[in-house]
Amino acid sequence: MLASQGGVFTKDLTGRGAGIVVKVASNGTQLVVGAENPVTAFDAIVIYSAGLGDVTPRQIAGQEVPVSPLSPTVESVKVTIGGIDGPVFFAGVTPGFTGLYQINAYVPSGVTPGSAVPLVITQSDRVGPAVTIPVR
Repeated sequence: MLASQGGVFTKDLTGRGAGIVVKVASNGTQLVVGAENPVTAFDAIVIYSAGLGDVTPRQIAGQEVPVSPLSPTVESVKVTIGGIDGPVFFAGVTPGFTGLYQINAYVPSGVTPGSAVPLVITQSDRVGPAVTIPVR
C-alpha cells in the first residue's frame, strides 16, 4: 500500500488534459488558468489535487480543515512544468474543505510556451499523471 499517490484534478474530470490550476496575482486576485488566462514565468499558482497523503498536524476525516494552523504534507512534493522544476512553497490540505489538497508553486522560467504544457507532481519518487497548463 502506498502512503500517497497524488493526482491533479482536471477540468473534464477524467484526470487527463487541462489541470485545475488558479493563478494568484500579487494583489490577491485569483483567476482559473485557461487559454484566455495562461500562466507566465514567476506566476504564483495553486494546483488542486488529491491523494497527497498524511499531513501535520493531522486532520479529522470528513471535517472541514481549519485556516490555522496550516497542515502541510509529511512527504515533500515536487512540481515540474514543461520538464522544469517549479518552486513549491506549500503542499497540504486546503483550509475550508475536506479531503482537498493544494500545491502552491511558482511557474519556473525557461518553460517553452504552448497551449498544453505538461504539469507533473511527484512525491517521494512517485510520479502522478501528467496534466496540461497553458503557458505564455
